[in-house]
Amino acid sequence: VAQHSYARIVNNMIQLHPAAGIRVLENSFARIGFLDLENPVSRGNLIANNGPIGGVLVQRSAGASLVGNSISGNEGPGVSVMAASHADLAGNQIEGNGDDGVFVTQHSFAQLGEGPGIFSPPNETGAWNLGYGLSCSLNSTVDGQLGTLTGAAGPRRFDSSCANGPKVK
Repeated sequence: VAQHSYARIVNNMIQLHPAAGIRVLENSFARIGFLDLENPVSRGNLIANNGPIGGVLVQRSAGASLVGNSISGNEGPGVSVMAASHADLAGNQIEGNGDDGVFVTQHSFAQLGEGPGIFSPPNETGAWNLGYGLSCSLNSTVDGQLGTLTGAAGPRRFDSSCANGPKVK
């Protein structure tokens, strides 16, 4: 989803891509796992076993809302939010990825659960991600519920430039 585009990605098996399962970039926006807020029925995707860029990449002033997806077994992070981008993540199963579960960097923002309606459930991890459950760096911000996001390296890592909300401890 690129160059000022919009997409709704629901009820798919997205796997075995050599780079990333889903890329949202260049001022684009995607709803991943649901169609709209008027009829918020979750129709999550299976995003698994993709390459080193990971399951979902939101980059270059892009935005995405991810609700009710299974994001697992990717070589890289489950979800990356970078380069002045924004993501809402709620009710996703993010586990068994080869790096961090959720990676937020380069002046980006991620809201984890705790929004209205379908954006309220926390994200979960059953099988540890290889890195951290949540990682934040380079002047980024994360707010909301950590839920059970975790990894082999621990539940969270924030560098000194990151801001985090009161429930992301």
